[in-house]
Amino acid sequence: MTVAIPASLYDTPSPSRQHMAASQVATPLDTLHPTLNVQHPDFELRLAVFEASDSMQATRNTSAIPTLHEDLLWKIFLEITNDARDPFIFPRPILTMRHCSQVCRHWRSLILSSSLIWGRLIDMDSFRRRTDNWMKEVVRRAGDAVLWVYAIVTDARLDLFLFTFLRENWRRVEMLLITDWTLSDGSARSLEQQQKMWTFLREPAPHLRWIMLSMCSPDSQKFLPTGLFADNAPLLSDLCISNTRYKFPTQASWIPNLSAVTFSDGFAVEEVLDALRKMPRLQYLKLYVNGSRLGVAGGSMIILPKLKMLHCLFVDFSRAGALLQDITPSTDCCLHAEVGPYAPPVYPHHSQHQRYEAVVAKYLVPHFSLHPPSFVVFEFGREISRVYDGHLYQQPPNRGFFFSLHTSYVPSCSLIKNLSASSCFSQVRSLQMRTFGAPFKLEELGIASFCSTFPFITTFSALEWILHALLQEPSTTATLFPALTTLQVPDIPRPEHGAFSGEPPHQQFIQLRKALGRPISVLEIPCTSPAIEARLDMSHLDVHIGLMVKWKFPGKDPEEYVCGSGHPERLRFDRKKW
Repeated sequence: MTVAIPASLYDTPSPSRQHMAASQVATPLDTLHPTLNVQHPDFELRLAVFEASDSMQATRNTSAIPTLHEDLLWKIFLEITNDARDPFIFPRPILTMRHCSQVCRHWRSLILSSSLIWGRLIDMDSFRRRTDNWMKEVVRRAGDAVLWVYAIVTDARLDLFLFTFLRENWRRVEMLLITDWTLSDGSARSLEQQQKMWTFLREPAPHLRWIMLSMCSPDSQKFLPTGLFADNAPLLSDLCISNTRYKFPTQASWIPNLSAVTFSDGFAVEEVLDALRKMPRLQYLKLYVNGSRLGVAGGSMIILPKLKMLHCLFVDFSRAGALLQDITPSTDCCLHAEVGPYAPPVYPHHSQHQRYEAVVAKYLVPHFSLHPPSFVVFEFGREISRVYDGHLYQQPPNRGFFFSLHTSYVPSCSLIKNLSASSCFSQVRSLQMRTFGAPFKLEELGIASFCSTFPFITTFSALEWILHALLQEPSTTATLFPALTTLQVPDIPRPEHGAFSGEPPHQQFIQLRKALGRPISVLEIPCTSPAIEARLDMSHLDVHIGLMVKWKFPGKDPEEYVCGSGHPERLRFDRKKW
């Protein structure tokens, strides 16, 4: 396997044994939050290291990866530990490191001699699957190095080890990530016990850079200390305490140093704005804005010249527009503005929605001029519709845009038209449209007018109901997508469901395109489609001569068939029939 070594790995001086010593301070990450671009080496390189550990154990053959220079190897091992920040990444860094240490004596010696590496592997969730001796061994190998501690806490035994460890080693902690599920059961501990667990947060944190706590109890503000770190956390850059109404102290000495922060809905809007005035270095901002704590906004403008990502969750559009209007970010700032994700939104007045649309455009037009999207998703719901970057939920790090619209104002929405007029969507080549939530009449939304703002797309993914709605506007639909070549239909239904009279919408859409002289070249049927799950007979597609049908069964290789090539039985997905 040939692997290109990223040039960034050669940019810093070669590490000596002193670099591996416990006193070494970790190289700062850009941010704890995945939406900011942390500099990792190429994923393939780290994958090659992991694969090399497996293959070397089996064959012990010499290859390029195991014979890399010691300095470069050490940097790669350190980069592997960065994955610890995401609790859902597998294999866990501590497992990868164990595999690497078994490749050869040289690798083992290099890894075991670096207390800095082991200090970044205090993975309580992995410890849960091991013995207490393994916990103690990892801690021993960490020596006096700074510590990265991360855990998904679910049981009392691990609680005892975790919080005892944190009390004893708090001044060495550089990164702390805890998701505490046990707090969802308030009867499990008394308030006094909970307060005692978290007393370490009152102590100075001289090495702390990143802290992320996800609390499952909405009453966590009662047991988390009001004063954090004894006002002594000079290196702190990232602060996120979420799923709670806890309010961190906004007058603390470390506030101006923050580059990433999350405000809970315990803060009033005016409190948020006052705090932001003290955060000139802020790059990532996340806000939960609750209507019951609105306060009074509309004061002097808050200028955040380094802000790269603003992520807001609002209960209604009026508050969203009011708050966003008071913040002036950099032209490079991306916006994620979500309204009503957890509660039904208040129906906005038309002027309020227009104000919101104008503010969203203020953020996104400059951002799109620097980062034009290539893949856009529209999701239509009965009350709320959403528009976002199609890469948003794919591999991080990402800074994908997201904004909500009240569905009743979708037909008159000026925001999409303004973005289109500003050429913001000129690079979009893939468009996905779907629905969510309770059913409603899509025909009333004028979906075809939305589609007309994307003249250059080559791939269109749409549910059958979306295609059905487009076919109700034949004159407009006939003018759409002049460059379209690929149609993806993720929900081809079973015939017995009888959702549509006559031919199914995907069949009608393919016929319409053919009649217009702009035929679909490829029809893709994903493995999650009912057509695949129910093993439907799709041989009716064979009449579309030249159409390539692509599909995939779970756990199998992708397949394809060109219609009219003489083997329609290949489209009968119940393979037992032939």
